[in-house]
Amino acid sequence: MSAPLQHVIRIDASPEEAWTYLADLRRRPEWDYSLRGAEFKGDLAVGLEGSFHKMKGPDRRFSVHALVPGKRLRLWEQAAVGALEWEHRVEPAGEGAELHLECTPTGAGRFLPARDEKHIKELAERLKARIEDPTDEPARHPFFLEGFPMVHRAMRKDVMRLDGLLRRIELGEGVDTDTVRAWFAFVWAIAEGHHLGEDNQIFPRVAARCPGFRAAWHQIETEHQQLDAAIRALDITLKEGVESGNVEPAIDAVRVLRDQLEGHLVREEVAFERAIRADWSPEEQLSLQDVLRKAIPMRLIELVIPWMLDAASEAERKSFLAQLPLPARVLYNVSWKAHYHSLLVPFAELPG
Repeated sequence: MSAPLQHVIRIDASPEEAWTYLADLRRRPEWDYSLRGAEFKGDLAVGLEGSFHKMKGPDRRFSVHALVPGKRLRLWEQAAVGALEWEHRVEPAGEGAELHLECTPTGAGRFLPARDEKHIKELAERLKARIEDPTDEPARHPFFLEGFPMVHRAMRKDVMRLDGLLRRIELGEGVDTDTVRAWFAFVWAIAEGHHLGEDNQIFPRVAARCPGFRAAWHQIETEHQQLDAAIRALDITLKEGVESGNVEPAIDAVRVLRDQLEGHLVREEVAFERAIRADWSPEEQLSLQDVLRKAIPMRLIELVIPWMLDAASEAERKSFLAQLPLPARVLYNVSWKAHYHSLLVPFAELPG
Protein backbone atom coordinates (compact mmCIF):
# COMPACT_ATOMS: atom_id res chain seq x y z
CA MET A 1 0.00 0.00 0.00
CA SER A 2 1.30 3.47 -0.90
CA ALA A 3 1.29 6.47 1.43
CA PRO A 4 -2.08 8.26 1.53
CA LEU A 5 -2.59 11.42 -0.53
CA GLN A 6 -4.56 13.88 1.55
CA HIS A 7 -5.81 17.42 1.92
CA VAL A 8 -7.68 19.24 4.68
CA ILE A 9 -9.82 22.27 3.85
CA ARG A 10 -12.05 24.65 5.82
CA ILE A 11 -15.66 24.97 4.60
CA ASP A 12 -18.03 27.86 5.31
CA ALA A 13 -21.02 25.60 5.90
CA SER A 14 -22.32 23.57 8.80
CA PRO A 15 -21.02 20.00 9.27
CA GLU A 16 -24.54 18.78 8.49
CA GLU A 17 -24.64 20.67 5.17
CA ALA A 18 -21.18 19.46 4.24
CA TRP A 19 -22.03 15.86 5.04
CA THR A 20 -25.35 15.93 3.17
CA TYR A 21 -23.63 16.95 -0.05
CA LEU A 22 -20.57 14.73 0.39
CA ALA A 23 -22.62 11.63 1.15
CA ASP A 24 -24.77 12.02 -2.00
CA LEU A 25 -22.68 9.79 -4.26
CA ARG A 26 -24.78 10.64 -7.32
CA ARG A 27 -23.44 14.20 -7.05
CA ARG A 28 -19.82 13.07 -6.94
CA PRO A 29 -19.27 13.81 -10.68
CA GLU A 30 -20.05 17.47 -9.91
CA TRP A 31 -16.72 17.80 -8.12
CA ASP A 32 -14.68 14.91 -9.58
CA TYR A 33 -13.95 15.70 -13.25
CA SER A 34 -12.85 12.11 -13.92
CA LEU A 35 -16.45 10.88 -13.55
CA ARG A 36 -19.51 11.25 -15.76
CA GLY A 37 -21.91 9.40 -13.47
CA ALA A 38 -22.42 7.12 -10.49
CA GLU A 39 -24.84 4.17 -10.43
CA PHE A 40 -26.03 2.10 -7.45
CA LYS A 41 -29.21 0.80 -5.87
CA GLY A 42 -30.14 1.35 -2.27
CA ASP A 43 -29.31 3.80 0.48
CA LEU A 44 -25.85 4.71 1.66
CA ALA A 45 -24.71 1.95 4.02
CA VAL A 46 -21.74 -0.31 4.66
CA GLY A 47 -21.67 -2.93 1.91
CA LEU A 48 -23.39 -0.74 -0.71
CA GLU A 49 -21.92 -1.48 -4.15
CA GLY A 50 -22.14 0.38 -7.43
CA SER A 51 -20.21 1.74 -10.40
CA PHE A 52 -18.44 4.99 -11.15
CA HIS A 53 -18.78 5.76 -14.86
CA LYS A 54 -15.46 7.23 -15.95
CA MET A 55 -14.99 10.00 -18.49
CA LYS A 56 -12.29 7.84 -20.06
CA GLY A 57 -11.70 4.13 -19.71
CA PRO A 58 -13.90 1.40 -18.28
CA ASP A 59 -16.29 1.85 -15.38
CA ARG A 60 -14.96 1.13 -11.91
CA ARG A 61 -16.79 -0.81 -9.24
CA PHE A 62 -16.96 0.76 -5.80
CA SER A 63 -18.15 -0.37 -2.39
CA VAL A 64 -18.72 1.37 0.95
CA HIS A 65 -16.33 -0.09 3.53
CA ALA A 66 -16.98 2.17 6.51
CA LEU A 67 -19.65 4.68 7.44
CA VAL A 68 -20.28 6.92 10.46
CA PRO A 69 -23.26 9.05 9.39
CA GLY A 70 -22.49 12.73 9.54
CA LYS A 71 -18.78 12.15 10.07
CA ARG A 72 -16.96 9.51 8.02
CA LEU A 73 -17.24 7.66 4.71
CA ARG A 74 -14.72 5.16 3.34
CA LEU A 75 -15.00 3.92 -0.26
CA TRP A 76 -13.09 1.23 -2.13
CA GLU A 77 -12.75 1.98 -5.87
CA GLN A 78 -11.65 -1.07 -7.85
CA ALA A 79 -9.75 -0.57 -11.12
CA ALA A 80 -8.53 -3.10 -13.67
CA VAL A 81 -5.21 -2.99 -11.83
CA GLY A 82 -5.06 -2.18 -8.15
CA ALA A 83 -7.54 0.00 -6.31
CA LEU A 84 -8.06 3.39 -4.68
CA GLU A 85 -9.20 3.63 -1.08
CA TRP A 86 -11.04 6.89 -0.36
CA GLU A 87 -11.49 8.36 3.11
CA HIS A 88 -13.87 11.31 3.62
CA ARG A 89 -14.32 12.96 7.04
CA VAL A 90 -16.30 15.99 8.16
CA GLU A 91 -15.52 17.63 11.50
CA PRO A 92 -16.86 20.78 13.22
CA ALA A 93 -14.57 23.80 12.94
CA GLY A 94 -15.81 26.94 14.69
CA GLU A 95 -18.94 28.09 12.89
CA GLY A 96 -18.12 25.95 9.85
CA ALA A 97 -16.71 22.55 9.06
CA GLU A 98 -13.40 20.94 8.21
CA LEU A 99 -13.22 18.43 5.36
CA HIS A 100 -10.56 15.71 5.28
CA LEU A 101 -10.14 14.13 1.84
CA GLU A 102 -7.74 11.22 1.52
CA CYS A 103 -6.90 8.74 -1.24
CA THR A 104 -4.63 5.73 -0.78
CA PRO A 105 -3.56 3.77 -3.91
CA THR A 106 -3.19 0.07 -3.19
CA GLY A 107 -1.35 -2.55 -5.21
CA ALA A 108 -0.93 -1.44 -8.82
CA GLY A 109 -3.36 1.42 -8.08
CA ARG A 110 -0.36 3.63 -7.39
CA PHE A 111 0.20 3.67 -11.17
CA LEU A 112 -3.29 5.00 -11.95
CA PRO A 113 -3.14 8.43 -13.67
CA ALA A 114 -3.91 11.83 -12.18
CA ARG A 115 -3.61 10.80 -8.53
CA ASP A 116 -1.19 13.01 -6.65
CA GLU A 117 -1.26 15.61 -3.87
CA LYS A 118 -2.18 18.42 -6.29
CA HIS A 119 -5.08 16.39 -7.68
CA ILE A 120 -6.48 15.69 -4.20
CA LYS A 121 -6.16 19.40 -3.35
CA GLU A 122 -8.10 20.35 -6.51
CA LEU A 123 -10.84 17.85 -5.66
CA ALA A 124 -11.12 19.27 -2.13
CA GLU A 125 -11.35 22.83 -3.47
CA ARG A 126 -14.08 21.91 -5.96
CA LEU A 127 -15.95 20.06 -3.24
CA LYS A 128 -15.66 23.09 -0.94
CA ALA A 129 -17.02 25.39 -3.66
CA ARG A 130 -19.94 23.04 -4.32
CA ILE A 131 -20.88 22.75 -0.66
CA GLU A 132 -20.68 26.51 -0.12
CA ASP A 133 -22.76 27.26 -3.23
CA PRO A 134 -25.34 24.46 -3.40
CA THR A 135 -27.86 23.96 -6.18
CA ASP A 136 -30.50 21.42 -6.97
CA GLU A 137 -30.06 21.82 -10.73
CA PRO A 138 -29.41 18.41 -12.30
CA ALA A 139 -26.11 17.70 -14.06
CA ARG A 140 -27.53 16.33 -17.31
CA HIS A 141 -24.28 16.10 -19.27
CA PRO A 142 -20.68 15.07 -18.53
CA PHE A 143 -17.99 17.75 -18.66
CA PHE A 144 -15.86 17.25 -21.79
CA LEU A 145 -14.00 20.56 -22.00
CA GLU A 146 -10.54 19.21 -21.17
CA GLY A 147 -8.70 22.38 -22.15
CA PHE A 148 -10.49 24.49 -19.53
CA PRO A 149 -9.13 22.84 -16.36
CA MET A 150 -5.77 22.23 -18.09
CA VAL A 151 -5.23 25.96 -18.64
CA HIS A 152 -6.10 26.66 -15.01
CA ARG A 153 -3.74 23.96 -13.81
CA ALA A 154 -0.93 25.49 -15.87
CA MET A 155 -1.62 28.92 -14.35
CA ARG A 156 -1.46 27.48 -10.83
CA LYS A 157 1.78 25.69 -11.62
CA ASP A 158 3.47 28.80 -13.01
CA VAL A 159 2.62 30.96 -10.00
CA MET A 160 4.32 28.34 -7.82
CA ARG A 161 7.28 28.29 -10.23
CA LEU A 162 7.67 32.05 -10.03
CA ASP A 163 7.64 31.92 -6.24
CA GLY A 164 10.39 29.28 -6.33
CA LEU A 165 12.50 31.30 -8.78
CA LEU A 166 12.32 34.46 -6.70
CA ARG A 167 13.41 32.55 -3.62
CA ARG A 168 16.42 31.24 -5.54
CA ILE A 169 17.30 34.80 -6.56
CA GLU A 170 16.90 35.89 -2.93
CA LEU A 171 19.41 33.21 -1.88
CA GLY A 172 21.89 34.50 -4.42
CA GLU A 173 21.74 31.50 -6.73
CA GLY A 174 22.80 31.98 -10.34
CA VAL A 175 19.46 32.63 -12.02
CA ASP A 176 19.24 34.46 -15.35
CA THR A 177 16.86 37.26 -14.36
CA ASP A 178 16.37 38.42 -17.95
CA THR A 179 15.12 34.95 -18.83
CA VAL A 180 12.83 35.02 -15.80
CA ARG A 181 11.22 38.27 -16.92
CA ALA A 182 10.89 37.06 -20.51
CA TRP A 183 9.18 33.89 -19.28
CA PHE A 184 6.86 35.91 -17.03
CA ALA A 185 5.85 38.14 -19.97
CA PHE A 186 5.05 35.05 -22.04
CA VAL A 187 2.99 33.38 -19.31
CA TRP A 188 0.81 36.39 -18.64
CA ALA A 189 0.34 37.13 -22.33
CA ILE A 190 -1.28 33.69 -22.38
CA ALA A 191 -3.34 34.52 -19.29
CA GLU A 192 -4.58 37.76 -20.88
CA GLY A 193 -5.46 35.93 -24.11
CA HIS A 194 -7.28 33.27 -22.09
CA HIS A 195 -9.31 35.90 -20.23
CA LEU A 196 -10.21 37.69 -23.47
CA GLY A 197 -11.27 34.39 -25.05
CA GLU A 198 -13.51 33.66 -22.07
CA ASP A 199 -15.01 37.17 -21.79
CA ASN A 200 -15.52 37.77 -25.52
CA GLN A 201 -16.12 34.29 -26.97
CA ILE A 202 -17.07 31.61 -24.46
CA PHE A 203 -18.92 33.13 -21.53
CA PRO A 204 -21.38 35.22 -23.62
CA ARG A 205 -22.42 32.04 -25.44
CA VAL A 206 -22.88 30.16 -22.18
CA ALA A 207 -24.80 33.02 -20.54
CA ALA A 208 -27.16 33.23 -23.53
CA ARG A 209 -28.20 29.60 -22.95
CA CYS A 210 -27.94 29.50 -19.16
CA PRO A 211 -29.45 32.58 -17.46
CA GLY A 212 -28.20 31.33 -14.09
CA PHE A 213 -24.63 31.82 -15.30
CA ARG A 214 -25.05 35.54 -16.05
CA ALA A 215 -24.55 36.78 -12.48
CA ALA A 216 -21.45 34.62 -12.09
CA TRP A 217 -20.13 35.86 -15.44
CA HIS A 218 -20.29 39.51 -14.37
CA GLN A 219 -18.36 38.64 -11.20
CA ILE A 220 -15.81 36.69 -13.25
CA GLU A 221 -15.26 39.68 -15.57
CA THR A 222 -14.61 41.90 -12.56
CA GLU A 223 -12.14 39.39 -11.16
CA HIS A 224 -10.35 39.19 -14.53
CA GLN A 225 -9.81 42.96 -14.38
CA GLN A 226 -8.53 42.68 -10.82
CA LEU A 227 -6.15 39.87 -11.79
CA ASP A 228 -4.85 41.81 -14.78
CA ALA A 229 -4.14 44.78 -12.49
CA ALA A 230 -2.37 42.51 -9.98
CA ILE A 231 -0.28 40.98 -12.76
CA ARG A 232 0.78 44.41 -14.09
CA ALA A 233 1.72 45.48 -10.56
CA LEU A 234 3.71 42.29 -10.08
CA ASP A 235 5.52 42.86 -13.37
CA ILE A 236 6.71 46.27 -12.12
CA THR A 237 7.73 44.83 -8.74
CA LEU A 238 9.49 41.94 -10.46
CA LYS A 239 11.47 44.29 -12.72
CA GLU A 240 12.54 46.43 -9.77
CA GLY A 241 13.41 43.37 -7.72
CA VAL A 242 15.62 41.62 -10.27
CA GLU A 243 17.43 44.90 -11.00
CA SER A 244 18.08 45.76 -7.35
CA GLY A 245 18.54 42.23 -6.04
CA ASN A 246 15.82 42.80 -3.40
CA VAL A 247 13.04 40.44 -4.48
CA GLU A 248 11.24 40.29 -1.13
CA PRO A 249 8.47 42.71 -2.30
CA ALA A 250 8.03 40.57 -5.44
CA ILE A 251 7.73 37.41 -3.29
CA ASP A 252 4.99 39.11 -1.27
CA ALA A 253 3.26 40.18 -4.50
CA VAL A 254 3.36 36.62 -5.84
CA ARG A 255 1.80 35.35 -2.62
CA VAL A 256 -1.05 37.87 -2.96
CA LEU A 257 -1.54 36.95 -6.61
CA ARG A 258 -1.54 33.24 -5.83
CA ASP A 259 -4.31 33.60 -3.23
CA GLN A 260 -6.33 35.92 -5.50
CA LEU A 261 -5.90 33.61 -8.50
CA GLU A 262 -6.84 30.45 -6.61
CA GLY A 263 -10.10 31.89 -5.29
CA HIS A 264 -11.00 33.15 -8.75
CA LEU A 265 -10.21 29.89 -10.55
CA VAL A 266 -12.28 27.79 -8.17
CA ARG A 267 -15.31 30.10 -8.44
CA GLU A 268 -15.01 30.22 -12.21
CA GLU A 269 -14.62 26.44 -12.54
CA VAL A 270 -17.68 25.69 -10.44
CA ALA A 271 -19.96 28.26 -12.14
CA PHE A 272 -18.83 27.36 -15.66
CA GLU A 273 -18.94 23.60 -15.17
CA ARG A 274 -22.40 23.79 -13.59
CA ALA A 275 -23.76 25.69 -16.61
CA ILE A 276 -22.09 23.36 -19.10
CA ARG A 277 -23.33 20.20 -17.41
CA ALA A 278 -26.86 21.58 -17.37
CA ASP A 279 -27.20 22.78 -20.96
CA TRP A 280 -24.43 21.63 -23.33
CA SER A 281 -24.26 18.23 -24.96
CA PRO A 282 -20.82 16.59 -25.44
CA GLU A 283 -20.89 17.52 -29.16
CA GLU A 284 -21.68 21.16 -28.35
CA GLN A 285 -18.94 21.25 -25.74
CA LEU A 286 -16.36 20.08 -28.26
CA SER A 287 -17.43 22.80 -30.68
CA LEU A 288 -17.13 25.30 -27.82
CA GLN A 289 -13.62 24.05 -27.14
CA ASP A 290 -12.74 24.70 -30.78
CA VAL A 291 -13.94 28.31 -30.37
CA LEU A 292 -11.69 28.75 -27.35
CA ARG A 293 -8.74 27.17 -29.15
CA LYS A 294 -9.17 29.49 -32.16
CA ALA A 295 -9.24 32.48 -29.82
CA ILE A 296 -5.56 31.86 -28.98
CA PRO A 297 -3.37 34.33 -30.95
CA MET A 298 -1.43 32.54 -33.68
CA ARG A 299 1.81 34.10 -32.43
CA LEU A 300 1.33 32.16 -29.16
CA ILE A 301 -0.22 28.90 -30.36
CA GLU A 302 3.09 27.04 -30.63
CA LEU A 303 3.81 27.86 -26.98
CA VAL A 304 0.31 27.65 -25.51
CA ILE A 305 -0.22 23.99 -26.36
CA PRO A 306 3.03 22.70 -24.80
CA TRP A 307 2.46 25.08 -21.87
CA MET A 308 -0.91 23.46 -21.18
CA LEU A 309 0.41 19.94 -21.65
CA ASP A 310 3.39 20.58 -19.36
CA ALA A 311 0.98 20.75 -16.40
CA ALA A 312 -1.26 17.88 -17.59
CA SER A 313 -1.26 14.24 -16.55
CA GLU A 314 -0.04 11.65 -19.05
CA ALA A 315 -3.62 10.53 -19.72
CA GLU A 316 -4.76 14.13 -20.35
CA ARG A 317 -1.76 14.75 -22.59
CA LYS A 318 -2.50 11.75 -24.81
CA SER A 319 -6.20 12.57 -25.04
CA PHE A 320 -5.62 16.23 -25.91
CA LEU A 321 -3.00 15.47 -28.58
CA ALA A 322 -5.31 12.89 -30.15
CA GLN A 323 -7.87 15.66 -30.76
CA LEU A 324 -5.39 17.95 -32.53
CA PRO A 325 -5.14 17.96 -36.35
CA LEU A 326 -2.25 15.82 -37.58
CA PRO A 327 -0.10 18.82 -38.72
CA ALA A 328 -0.37 20.35 -35.22
CA ARG A 329 0.62 17.04 -33.58
CA VAL A 330 3.67 16.79 -35.85
CA LEU A 331 4.71 20.37 -35.14
CA TYR A 332 4.25 19.79 -31.40
CA ASN A 333 6.58 16.79 -31.43
CA VAL A 334 9.12 18.25 -33.87
CA SER A 335 9.50 21.86 -32.70
CA TRP A 336 6.84 23.33 -30.39
CA LYS A 337 7.74 21.20 -27.37
CA ALA A 338 11.48 21.90 -27.70
CA HIS A 339 10.90 25.64 -28.15
CA TYR A 340 8.71 25.79 -25.05
CA HIS A 341 11.16 23.84 -22.91
CA SER A 342 13.93 26.23 -23.93
CA LEU A 343 12.01 28.81 -21.88
CA LEU A 344 12.18 26.58 -18.81
CA VAL A 345 15.95 26.82 -18.31
CA PRO A 346 15.50 28.78 -15.02
CA PHE A 347 13.20 26.01 -13.74
CA ALA A 348 15.51 23.10 -14.45
CA GLU A 349 16.05 22.33 -10.75
CA LEU A 350 12.58 23.21 -9.52
CA PRO A 351 10.20 20.39 -8.53
CA GLY A 352 6.93 19.90 -10.44
